[in-house]
Amino acid sequence: MNEKKVGIVKVGTIPQVVSTVIDQLVYSLQKKGNYHVTGIQTNILVDNQLEYLFFKEPESGKRLCSFSNASWLQQHDNLVKNFDILYIFYNEEEEIDLTNLKKDDECQILFIPINIFSEQNPDIYHLGFDSAVNEVVNSILKVKDTAGSLLFSNKRLFLINIPGKKAGVFLKTAAAALQCEIIEEVSNAEIERVTDKLTQRYQDGSNYALILFNETIAEVDIKEQISAALDLDFRSVVIDEAQCIGGYPTVSDRVYANELAEKMVQWPGEGHSFEIVRLERSNQIKIDSFE
Repeated sequence: MNEKKVGIVKVGTIPQVVSTVIDQLVYSLQKKGNYHVTGIQTNILVDNQLEYLFFKEPESGKRLCSFSNASWLQQHDNLVKNFDILYIFYNEEEEIDLTNLKKDDECQILFIPINIFSEQNPDIYHLGFDSAVNEVVNSILKVKDTAGSLLFSNKRLFLINIPGKKAGVFLKTAAAALQCEIIEEVSNAEIERVTDKLTQRYQDGSNYALILFNETIAEVDIKEQISAALDLDFRSVVIDEAQCIGGYPTVSDRVYANELAEKMVQWPGEGHSFEIVRLERSNQIKIDSFE
């Protein structure tokens, strides 16, 4: 049987957990014996020059660097010509251009999108989501622990800016875990809703509150609107994207990663090409009768 050339590519900002997928994928394909697996990246010192990463050591996936969007546009046709199978991890939020990628009957291509911070569909799971939201929640819990142990002369409001270009599942999940308010847009109705919630919290005896929002909203606008209704001391907290995607993956993400890798190993044998991976959530709570 002819050995198949397999290429693994990352395009854009990709979370650390993808390394777990790559390591398991490489191990399983190499174990089969008829696959030559290569990581593909660009040479940071020489424009338009590709570098090839050979996975000779365990856990080498984290050494694979990402293509920028510009480098990807210059190189994608060459990759299709030179490989039998391509696995392409890409950041869906960064508007990576895949439209010009030419279909080739000789090359099977599987796309694995990553959209941790702006996904709107609660039924879709993206690799790295649980790890990223866990980083956010743990960071904010430290703020809560500190705020809860202090007495303030005036009521305090922590404005916490987390990653995301849309008020999607990430923002809402973090808020649900922390039992705090979010601001999805700076509108009169939204500010009135949040102000009422804050007023109730302070009346119940709390001397601080938290509000989550993302980069679609300017903090100064929130302060201006809320301070018109409430006399508060504002404090700012910023949690950036690098903090969210660079930590150790959670158990949940590792399980998803290993299951995805096994699916990716089986995929070429199914004869498909030019397909995209979608992970679905299954964490529904059901209550049945006790018999």
